Amino acid sequence: MAVEAVVSVLVEKLAALLIEEGKFLDEVRDQVDWIRAELQGMTCFLRDADDKQEGDARVKNWIAEIRDAAYDVEDIVDTLILRKEQKKNENTIKRYMSIFGDLKFRYEAIDDIGRIRTKLREISERRSTYGIKNLAVTGEASSYAVKRLRERRRSSPHFDESDVIGVEDDLETLKSRLVDDDPENDLKRRVVSIVGMGGLGKTTLAKKVYNSKEVTDRFQCRLWIYVSQSYSAKGLLDEIGKKVMKKLEDDLTPGQMEERLSFYLEMERYLIVMDDVWDVDAWNSVKAAFPDSRNGSRVLLTTRNREVALQADLRSAPHEPKLLSDENSWVLFLKKVGIDQNECPPCLEELGKQIVKKCGGLPLAIVLLGGLLSRKEASYSAWSRLLERVSWQLEQDETPCSKILALSYIDLPHYLKPCFIYFGLFPEDYEIYTRRLIALWIAEGLVQHRDNEPLEDVAEDYIDELIDRSMIQVARRRLDDKIKTCRMHDLLRDLALKKAKEANFLHISENVGSTLTYELKIRRYAARKNFDICPSSIYCLRSYLFFGSKRQYVSGNPVWKFLDSGIQNKGFGLLRVLDLEDLFKPVLPEALGQLIHLRYIGLRRTGSGSVPSSLGNLRNLQTLDVKYTQITVSDRPIWQLQQLRHLYINGDIRSKIMHPPVSHSCRCGSLSLKNLRTLSGVFIDAETPVKGGLDNSVHLRELKACGDLASQGESLSDWLVRLDGLRVLKLEASAGEGKSLPKMMRFSTNRHLYRLDLYGKFPEKLFDVHKFPPNLIILTLFGCELEEDPFPTLEKLQNLKTLKLLSKSCIRKELVCSSGGFQRLQVLKLAGLHELENWKVEEGAMRGLKMLEFSNCKRLKMVPDGLRHITTLQELKVFGMLERFTTRIQRSDGVDRYKIMHIPSIDIKGRSFP
Repeated sequence: MAVEAVVSVLVEKLAALLIEEGKFLDEVRDQVDWIRAELQGMTCFLRDADDKQEGDARVKNWIAEIRDAAYDVEDIVDTLILRKEQKKNENTIKRYMSIFGDLKFRYEAIDDIGRIRTKLREISERRSTYGIKNLAVTGEASSYAVKRLRERRRSSPHFDESDVIGVEDDLETLKSRLVDDDPENDLKRRVVSIVGMGGLGKTTLAKKVYNSKEVTDRFQCRLWIYVSQSYSAKGLLDEIGKKVMKKLEDDLTPGQMEERLSFYLEMERYLIVMDDVWDVDAWNSVKAAFPDSRNGSRVLLTTRNREVALQADLRSAPHEPKLLSDENSWVLFLKKVGIDQNECPPCLEELGKQIVKKCGGLPLAIVLLGGLLSRKEASYSAWSRLLERVSWQLEQDETPCSKILALSYIDLPHYLKPCFIYFGLFPEDYEIYTRRLIALWIAEGLVQHRDNEPLEDVAEDYIDELIDRSMIQVARRRLDDKIKTCRMHDLLRDLALKKAKEANFLHISENVGSTLTYELKIRRYAARKNFDICPSSIYCLRSYLFFGSKRQYVSGNPVWKFLDSGIQNKGFGLLRVLDLEDLFKPVLPEALGQLIHLRYIGLRRTGSGSVPSSLGNLRNLQTLDVKYTQITVSDRPIWQLQQLRHLYINGDIRSKIMHPPVSHSCRCGSLSLKNLRTLSGVFIDAETPVKGGLDNSVHLRELKACGDLASQGESLSDWLVRLDGLRVLKLEASAGEGKSLPKMMRFSTNRHLYRLDLYGKFPEKLFDVHKFPPNLIILTLFGCELEEDPFPTLEKLQNLKTLKLLSKSCIRKELVCSSGGFQRLQVLKLAGLHELENWKVEEGAMRGLKMLEFSNCKRLKMVPDGLRHITTLQELKVFGMLERFTTRIQRSDGVDRYKIMHIPSIDIKGRSFP
């Protein structure tokens, strides 16, 4: 439920404010604490209220009153803090002149909070009038509407052939996993899982497999069990018993039922399908009834939750069907409409493909819309009307796609619901960097504290859980297999927007000149093409995000006018997030420093511009991102940002952070960035001493430094040794005599460091293997000019999976990979090694290599003979090599062709061939 989730987040934020801002809340502390406790108690009832609101306008209003009261108290508390902070910066005369106005505001705030207390009492009393109960106590089932939807979804093994298109590969994979005999592995009872988002066709695919001839011939005993969210262990066991044994005694306990069923199935080779399993407990409640007689029995699960699949059988990788391709989507659509593919008029084909595109490859949506058009005349007007209201139609259908997807939302824990609806701020098909998403969630207060765990780790778990629940999709992964970018299916985004609208959580401006209704209190605003926003709507604005096209230029620089006007009119005082990523050349007003609640400033890829000197007043700022810009940020205000967690700067001479200034308020005498977790792009040279400044940031997880690093070699090395939590390190010697890396580098104590990029000359030779990070996964060397072969050292790194030797990293003529070396290496890239002539790979080296790339190694004569022994190789890329090299492997009669014949994918100069 959106409102329950939003109120829960506000309760957490009020609790944090009472702790962090106690000195500003003396007059109202007790009252705010009472409101926080009251709101916390009300969240227990909101879920039941949500079930009732569809048919009762009074209940719907009751929910809205709770939400508005929660928003109002947050506004009052934040405004009170803002006013008191502003008073500190006023001169004596101005402070004296405004004393009466300040007293008036303070009394008004106290009165407002008092009115909210009274209102909450009245709201609480009306709960019993509406018959709203505490579901957490009573354990009542969900609403009638949800029950009815689940009942309509109840599956059976009966099969509708018309809904199956483009699943041939999935079917063959699943059938082979169910019926193939492997004496070493597959005679054990195994659990095979089909995992994916709602509407993907998991049940349809399971039915097709269940009814296939190979499966019916293989298993003497086949059962189909529908589970759903509202299962009971006894009910599931009873249903299995009726289908297997015809009858079980009525008075048996679940344990006795499991024993009887297990005894009966002991003699059978069985296949049991458990369709629509939502949580691990459902599997755990019945698994004892499925014995392992080592006769090839199988259990087939369908689930939206990857965790269910992994817990059911860790040895069996979940099968995840893909969304339909454009071609297969079109074929399925025409099939449901009832039009032959060769007979569709061109005018309808264009409209139909636009309708199909809106479905995003989701079979359920395609089937629903195709079925709807099958009942209408095949005319341009009918199809164009449907195209105009696709989203609305999917909600209005008798078995609405959005409501089926909504079951996944209902199943989310409360802490994930606001994070899910937050995705509604991003445009359709938008690829979201997890780096950005995590920082935004934390700035918004959506990530809950969990013991002493860093908030970034908690947020990362949130993303993993949403992916495991099939609510968002992985777009790209980093080399260490962590998620780099993610996206949301358009229909799930529609669901997020619907829930956000219910909670007045966010507002989207899609078109130029769009306006807001004056009665709305907009809290999060995402603009697409303009900066227009009604002044009456912005006084409670918490987040402003701009999503234009890459490097979009808006004439007249309205950002400055927009922000300056909002600040001067006291409209943006509560702003927490200002994200203008990709907007070209924004100019931020000096008054920006008045926005003391700001936690996130995103200016990445905005070109030139400026950050005002008042930046140092932003005492709550957590993230400042000016990467890939020409913006110079003065280092003096940086040291004042004591809550700063992530700093992304440009990695050039404008990115110096000098020694911190003396602070009379700091016990140690100088400021320090003790909360910093990311420092990316800092420039270090003889004028920027590390000791006594940067080295006080000891909680860094990511550090990317460049410049004359050797000039600070000893201090830099000592600092690195103290960074126990460091995970990513890039050192680029981009300035100074010889552009050398520091001496005495050692990383053996950095046990969490998994990625290391070293750009620059080694002062001596490559350091010994014991000085490398013990858990290093990714290593990149560039411009190191190593005269000795680095492979004898690097191949001993036991956890190394990716190795890149780039331009001038090695200046030898010959490299050798010895037998038994690089046992876990999966990716190897050799690029710009202009001296390399011969590369020898002994048999038994790089046994797990999957991808190999040669690029601009222009003296290399041939691919090594040892490649033919690496059977794991899946991909070979060859770019910028001499013709004599490529001819040896590209031509069918090439002398080296036999060495690479086993590699499935080969790309030479951008051209692929089988």
